[in-house]
Amino acid sequence: MRVKRAKQYQKNMNVYVNNFKFREPFQVLINSDIIKTSLEAKLPLVEQLTKAVGPVKMLISNCSLQDLRNEDGSMIGAVVLARKFERRRCSHTTPVPGIQCIEEIIGTENINNYCVAVQDQTLRSKLRKIHGIPLFHINRSTLILEPISTSTKDKVKSIEQNKLSISKDEIQRLNSVSMKNEPAEQKNLIFKKFKKPKGPNPLSVKKSKSAKQTSLYNQSGNDAKESTTANNHKNPTLPSVSTLDAEKKKRKRKRSHSKSNNL
Repeated sequence: MRVKRAKQYQKNMNVYVNNFKFREPFQVLINSDIIKTSLEAKLPLVEQLTKAVGPVKMLISNCSLQDLRNEDGSMIGAVVLARKFERRRCSHTTPVPGIQCIEEIIGTENINNYCVAVQDQTLRSKLRKIHGIPLFHINRSTLILEPISTSTKDKVKSIEQNKLSISKDEIQRLNSVSMKNEPAEQKNLIFKKFKKPKGPNPLSVKKSKSAKQTSLYNQSGNDAKESTTANNHKNPTLPSVSTLDAEKKKRKRKRSHSKSNNL
């Protein structure tokens, strides 16, 4: 077998391993017709399967073995070779054709992860519609693993999408956790106060002339008061400004009385 073909077969089998849980040794369910063709082409079937895929476990049903026994005496070598393989039990009390037996063993889904080695084209076309079935056949004394069917490709895409998406159990857990944590989260909420827009800095704003004059007048008056209070604290004997104003008023009143008396 060529190296490129063997690598391609291994890549195809990795798809079945990663998505459909195939494990080594791979279980290969064979029919009587592929045993006949392998003997006619002088092709070692088990060796070619191990080169293409890896370690394998050959299985044959009682119905397929009975098909070989019903042949002429020329098929004794095929019967001897088939007896070396492991028997796959079927539910048929009376033997049926091997093709029908394999179709019933596989069913609608390949639950047991079987690889099927069959020469019959009608059976292979039926099995292509079922996802997850590697199919082998012999063509011109070479073993061929069929490319991945469209049904398996669609199934692989759905499996990958399910892996990436959230499952129903995870959604239920998230909802239950959110319901439990709702009151605790409400307590920890901090409501931010929105700040009102502030006015300009009064130190950076130009003052009007009237405001400047009033401010200067107030400053001069305040300075005068502060100077008098400071002098009073230093010399408590000095009279205050209020006492001096009162004395002036009294003096004016006395002068007015004296003028009236002279008249």
